[in-house]
Amino acid sequence: MSLFRVQKKNALTTDPIDPDFQTQTGKVRVQGIEFEGELSLAEGLYLQGGYAWMDNEILKSNDGDAGEELGDTPEHQASLFLRYVPDWHGLEFRAGANYAGSRLLVNASDVELDSYVTLDAAASWDVGSTRVELLVNNLLDEVYCTASGNAFAVIPGDPRQVTLRVRHAFQ
Repeated sequence: MSLFRVQKKNALTTDPIDPDFQTQTGKVRVQGIEFEGELSLAEGLYLQGGYAWMDNEILKSNDGDAGEELGDTPEHQASLFLRYVPDWHGLEFRAGANYAGSRLLVNASDVELDSYVTLDAAASWDVGSTRVELLVNNLLDEVYCTASGNAFAVIPGDPRQVTLRVRHAFQ
């Protein structure tokens, strides 16, 4: 568990002389609590999870949005994964979910991006000094959006990704 409070000074804000430019005179804060842990359910079966609650605020800005929320910062984020390590030839299986709560598109925006859940799965096999992993992120190909950094567009989240990774430790 951790309690945190992060303040960023010199955050970008509109230049009061020329609105086509930005100056580093803003100040923002994010504070909250985060839990993370692993529980052994049975021999070789583990439940891993985490949760974060974040309270955020614009403290100083030339944009007239002091006291408002930061963009692209969800109040709630969580993950829950099951990991199975059978007692058989270096195999391991993992599956779980990642959650991101709704959040504003940009600072003090009226546009809110929807919350979303993605599912991931993986299998790995250790053979001597070699590890072979098959990873599938966003297993169900969930369609979701992330902030683009400006109020004019959103970026689609990563589609399903399948990765085969081979790692060898030379000794």
